[in-house]
Amino acid sequence: MVCESTYGDRLHPKEETNQIIADIINKTFQQNGVVLIPAFAVGRTQELLYRLKILQEENMIPPAPIYMDSPMAIRVSQIYRSHPEVYDEEALQSITQGNSPLVPENLHFCRNPRESKIINDIDSNIIIISASGMATGGRVLHHLKLRLPHRKNSVVFVGYQAVGTRGRTIVEGNTKVKIHGEYVPINAKIYKLESLSAHADYNDILVWFKNFKVKPKKIFLVHGEEHALLSLKEKFANFIDNDKILIPELYDSFII
Repeated sequence: MVCESTYGDRLHPKEETNQIIADIINKTFQQNGVVLIPAFAVGRTQELLYRLKILQEENMIPPAPIYMDSPMAIRVSQIYRSHPEVYDEEALQSITQGNSPLVPENLHFCRNPRESKIINDIDSNIIIISASGMATGGRVLHHLKLRLPHRKNSVVFVGYQAVGTRGRTIVEGNTKVKIHGEYVPINAKIYKLESLSAHADYNDILVWFKNFKVKPKKIFLVHGEEHALLSLKEKFANFIDNDKILIPELYDSFII
C-alpha cells in the first residue's frame, strides 16, 4: 500500500467553514478591500463556487462580483456542470430549482489576459479566485503582487502549502515574498483554511485502513513532511509490524 501522509501528524480543524468564509468576505468588504483566493483549478475552485453560491442564497454575503481567473478552472467547471449525474442530493435540488450549483450570482470568467488585467482596475469589494493554489505560478502571481501590499485586502489559502512554495512563505508570517524577481511586502490579512484541504487527516486514513479485510504486506508512506511521515508511521505501528512500514527516500527502489 502506498499512502500519503500530508496530515499524518494532525487533524483537520472542526470549524464552520462557510461561516468563516462569510466572515472573511464581510470583514474585508467593510474595509473596501479585495478577497483573493489562490485555488487549484480542479476540484478546489468548484467547491469554492458551490460554497459561495450557498452563502449568497442564505444572505450571508452580498452578491459582489466574483472573478474566476483561470482558463483551466473555467474549462473544468464546464465539465462539472455537464455531469449532474454525479451530484449529491443537495446539488441536484439546486438544479431542479433552475440554478446551477456552480454558478453564484455575479460570476465573471476571465478567459484571456485582457480580461484578467481588467480586474487590476477594481480595488474594492470583489472576490478573485485564481490558480495556482500554492502560488507557484500562473495568473494568481499578478494578483498577489498587486493585492498583498495593502492592509485592506485579504488573501485566503484553502489548501495545503508545501515547503518551498510562495504559498508556504506567505502563510508562515513572513513580511515579504519574492514574485517575478522582486520582493513584495505582505501587509494584507492572510488566512489559511485547512478544513478545505482535499487531503485526509490521520484519523480519516486510519478509519479507511481499519476496513481492510487483508492487511497489506508493506506500507510505503509518501507525500509528507518528515514529522508527518514519522508520526503516521508510529500510528500505523499499532496495527501492523513496524518493519513493514517504510518511508522511501529519493531514488530508493523496491521489488514487490
